[in-house]
Amino acid sequence: MINWSLSTELLSLIIIIMTALFCYDKKQIKTRRDRLFDLILLMSALSILLNTVCVFTIEHYADVPHGLNMVLNSVYFLISSSTCTAFAAYLFDLLLEHVYDKHCRTKALVGLSILTVIFTLLVLLNCQNGLLFYFNEQGVYCRGPLNKAGYMLLIIELGMIGMCYHRNRASIGRSVRRVMYMLPPVALLLAFFQLSFSGLLLNGTIMAFAALIIFVNFQNLQVGQDSLTGIGNRKSFFEELSLRLKGGQKFQILLVSLCGFAAVNQQFGYRKGDEFLYHIAKWLEEVHPSGRAFRFSNVTFALICPYEDDDSARKLLHQLKERFDDIWQIGDIRYGLSACFGLMTCNQQTLEATQIMEMLTMMMEFAKQKEQKEIEYDKDIELMFRKKKWLEELLLDSVEKKRFEVWYQPIFNCKTQQFDAAEALIRLRDYEGHLISPADFIPLAEENGMIEEIGWFVWEEVCRFLGTHSELPLQAVSINMSMQQFMNQHLSEKISDCLERNHLSPSQIKMEITERVVSYDMKYMKQQMEHFAEEGLVFCVDDFGTGYSNLSNVMHLPFACVKLDRSLFEKFTQHSKDRMVVRSMIELFHSMNLQVVAEGIETRQQQELLHAMGVDYIQGFYYAKPMPEADMLEFMTKPL
Repeated sequence: MINWSLSTELLSLIIIIMTALFCYDKKQIKTRRDRLFDLILLMSALSILLNTVCVFTIEHYADVPHGLNMVLNSVYFLISSSTCTAFAAYLFDLLLEHVYDKHCRTKALVGLSILTVIFTLLVLLNCQNGLLFYFNEQGVYCRGPLNKAGYMLLIIELGMIGMCYHRNRASIGRSVRRVMYMLPPVALLLAFFQLSFSGLLLNGTIMAFAALIIFVNFQNLQVGQDSLTGIGNRKSFFEELSLRLKGGQKFQILLVSLCGFAAVNQQFGYRKGDEFLYHIAKWLEEVHPSGRAFRFSNVTFALICPYEDDDSARKLLHQLKERFDDIWQIGDIRYGLSACFGLMTCNQQTLEATQIMEMLTMMMEFAKQKEQKEIEYDKDIELMFRKKKWLEELLLDSVEKKRFEVWYQPIFNCKTQQFDAAEALIRLRDYEGHLISPADFIPLAEENGMIEEIGWFVWEEVCRFLGTHSELPLQAVSINMSMQQFMNQHLSEKISDCLERNHLSPSQIKMEITERVVSYDMKYMKQQMEHFAEEGLVFCVDDFGTGYSNLSNVMHLPFACVKLDRSLFEKFTQHSKDRMVVRSMIELFHSMNLQVVAEGIETRQQQELLHAMGVDYIQGFYYAKPMPEADMLEFMTKPL
């Protein structure tokens, strides 16, 4: 009689239980693969327990009915083979994750089903002919001629997995490849030990090692899983895109970006806000049987599904829109969530994963800027994307080679009747020499973190210009300052160095700051501005009168002047209420000992009204357009 050791089985059971505990998360959104892995753990634990019971009943054959021994061992053979098949099904699901062609998946499932049926019939027949095992007249457990059929089943299934891997390797990710190089050799090695040393029980060990390898690589998705919602994060979304593109799959991407979600957090608290995001993610994960949901960014979700045709894609988009037209209920809270939607079909693979990620981001930004409910990828969107990429490359090259130009727009002093100030404006040309609108490249430079380098280029050019042409009647030149420049730890040293090298006094530079920059960090900005004001630098509020206007900022920060935005003067000459507002502003700021600059003035009527109201400076096309340095020199030296 064989003497079996149960120590390896009990250790394997502990590993299985610990793995199951690590997998448990009541808030996790269970996918088909998650449920399959839970089944694998359950079957593995059951197999080990049955094996332990069978060893006990075999060793105490005289005290256990023969029929019970036969049933227990038969069930053990079935559970063990079924667990092996469940592992194979899990690996097939991994291998075919990014393959929408159903033929390979169907063949794999049919093959596994046939093997399961054959082995089940073999177990049933064993009760009559003892092909797998039997008990002799003395009650000793004996192995039948086909006792190793379970290992043959394992080898056949591993061969099927190997064929599937070879056929679809273009669509297989790095982590799956790592498991394919690791798991089959480990399983075969342990199976060899089991066959070589009959006293060892390593079936449970094989299951425990396989489950542990799968858990570490796929089920423990801390890196690829969004911690709040349980769905894939941006990193796993990128990997999903890459593999689907490499495999030549046809798929569609649907984006759902929540609008005004901050109101949910403010009204119900952040915990309830998180619950809304969790329920949205859970719904998206289940909305399409072959779809997979991801948290693309903070309040933007992405859904990847197989592409069938345009009608099916738009039908799914309509389904998403309909759901968000309805009410979301979290506990006793009922709330309507507003969202904008994007649709992109990938059936020609002309773009790379990185480009798709960038294009999706651009699409949703564009939709929100234009207040569009829905946006679909088309040739116009691609043209915008190509233009943006071209402009990014141009900006990078221009920053590196200092291709920018600084132009100047003279500012008229209404009291002295002279042009004794100017604003420095950045300009950029393409490679053919055509000017590019600052409205196009400035936001892009801010987005890509290049605005600081451009800002310092302007500083250097302005200081050089003033230092070289001290004969000009310019008392100050205004320079626009970005938040990135103020966050620079060496800001004070850079400014001092630039002024000293060009023999300039701080009062010759006027720093224009928008209230958007100020409101970014009021406490920090106040400290910085007070420090520079003590050094003699002058600060001016830029674009006052836009959506960020806040009198409190003007009152409590060391500004010396306020520049009224051009939007205040668009209907200035036609409407008395507009004139009344401007007049009140000028009087208010004068009472606060602040100078007032009116920008964007283009007509004589605007100029005369502002003169009468007592504005200090006027800037605009009526007096002069922005001009290159050479033209500025000529302009400033000719008589009025």
